[in-house]
Amino acid sequence: MRLSLTLLGAFQITLDGEPVTGFESDKVRALLAYLVLEADRPHRRDVLAEMFWPERPQGVARNNLKQALANLRHAIGDRPSIGDREADPPFLWVSRAELQFNPDSAHWLDVDHFQQRLAVCETHGHPPSQACPDCLPPLTEAAALYQGPFLEQFFLGDSVAFEEWALVQREGLQRQVMEALRYLTAYHERSGEYKKACEFARRQVELEPWSESAQRQLMRTLALSGQRSAALKQYQACRRILADELGVEPVKKTTELFEQIRDGKHERPEFPRRKTSTETRGSSKSQPFRLPAWVMVSLLVLVLSLGLLAGFMKLNSNQPAIDSPHPDDTQTAIYSSTDQVSIPQAEYQVLVTLYNQTGGASWKEADGWLSDFTPCVWFGVACSGGLVIELSLPDNNLSGSIPPEISLLTNLSLLDLGFNQLRGNIPPELGDLSNLRYLTLAGNSQLSGMVPPELGDLIGLEELVLSSDFGGTRLSGSIPPGLGNLRRLVQLELSNSLVSGPIPPELGNLTNLTDLDLSFNQLSGSIPPELGNLVHLQTFSVGEVANELEGPLPLSLMNLKQLDYFTYGNLTDLCEPPDAAFQEWLNGIPTLAGPRTLCQSEE
Repeated sequence: MRLSLTLLGAFQITLDGEPVTGFESDKVRALLAYLVLEADRPHRRDVLAEMFWPERPQGVARNNLKQALANLRHAIGDRPSIGDREADPPFLWVSRAELQFNPDSAHWLDVDHFQQRLAVCETHGHPPSQACPDCLPPLTEAAALYQGPFLEQFFLGDSVAFEEWALVQREGLQRQVMEALRYLTAYHERSGEYKKACEFARRQVELEPWSESAQRQLMRTLALSGQRSAALKQYQACRRILADELGVEPVKKTTELFEQIRDGKHERPEFPRRKTSTETRGSSKSQPFRLPAWVMVSLLVLVLSLGLLAGFMKLNSNQPAIDSPHPDDTQTAIYSSTDQVSIPQAEYQVLVTLYNQTGGASWKEADGWLSDFTPCVWFGVACSGGLVIELSLPDNNLSGSIPPEISLLTNLSLLDLGFNQLRGNIPPELGDLSNLRYLTLAGNSQLSGMVPPELGDLIGLEELVLSSDFGGTRLSGSIPPGLGNLRRLVQLELSNSLVSGPIPPELGNLTNLTDLDLSFNQLSGSIPPELGNLVHLQTFSVGEVANELEGPLPLSLMNLKQLDYFTYGNLTDLCEPPDAAFQEWLNGIPTLAGPRTLCQSEE
């Protein structure tokens, strides 16, 4: 039997293509949604009982959970009494103390496929915002899977904990689809496919009408497609929405775009053909770095635009300024009492410090920053319950050092500062972000110093990406053994740096890991046999350049049944055991790169 769940948009559950109708209540459906989305670990029954039946006596809540579980298993064919409709393997692992959805059962979840499609583009070797032709199919598929907000119009009024969990999922998934739509819009605009670009821009505006970057993309693509009147009307619609929802006027960048379109000065740019990701990945890392032609064109357009803007400002020098506060005044900036959502002053000051310390005036996108309305609508900032939970500013021209004050954003679940020009040490204070699930500092070639051992305290972390694709980072020292504490980690990338010493055997504790990249470092010693515990591993890279790993590949690696990409490059001191079973396993890996040297028998 195959269980299919649609959580993006209306909540739908089918079994072998037929709708499941046997649920006694919405709480049973909510229990299934929670378990299937959090299937990476078991959940204690007493915690689930408190989550779904709060403020009930413990015995009553546990009994309610027991009855809900019985109904759930019956409805989805997970009980022996169902006969020929029994699930094999079972959908649920059940014990007296814990419950867990079986991730290896025959099921389909739209959220999983949505995120897998997005993840494909992360392997293409370019910043996420510079989507290549090979990104187009997976990004388009992901956008099609997003049928609406997570669990749209599905609520449990008496379960605050479930609603808070659903809200975090909803906001995170919507941010992901908005980024995908933004990349698709930009790609089709660069390709001159303005009708397609309009479609994806319009969908952004439908999802988040208050997003000025989305509104600008729609205005621009409408104008480029010859719909000048529609573009001008869209600006007026944008003004009304911002006034009604936030009580603010559009930022200067939006107004300037409107004026360019109104005056007929927004012409179609010419863009050269973009290289495919295959071409990009095929280039040698030893070649000197050159800016691609499309970047040079973009820079030229930017220079010309700045020249026009300077002329405009000179002609209008008598007009009062409406920009963000002067950098000297940022420490005293406040946000208006008309805001719908405010955040603690301490968190506000952290964002101001980040802006000042990383050259905020030169960022590519800074909509709303240091303005007088809520930071929760500033570009790259997401909030929940009046607290900052996400800070996502990849490929945004941040420079300078990472302020340690970020550790004061204690509810942060996502921190993405990748593909910028950040330099200096990674602050050890980041280890205080106990709610962090995603940490990405990739592509900052000037980062230096040791990988802070304190990152091992982030036990909720699921992704840790410190690698660099362009010239490498200056991170040094050894890999902290404490990273083995991050048992929820699914992705660990620490490549293209000066990290040296052995691979800690403690990494074998990361049993949820699917991607491990330690290539292009200065590692030495043998590959620990404990890495054979990483049974979910799909990609494993340890080769190339200065790594000096040696000895036989551990026989325990045969436990990695899901491995489909294994590269140990030019590591000629690594050898393969002549064991027949090991050779059969190794030859079955779809993508394998290594010297393929057999170990010599010791006689």
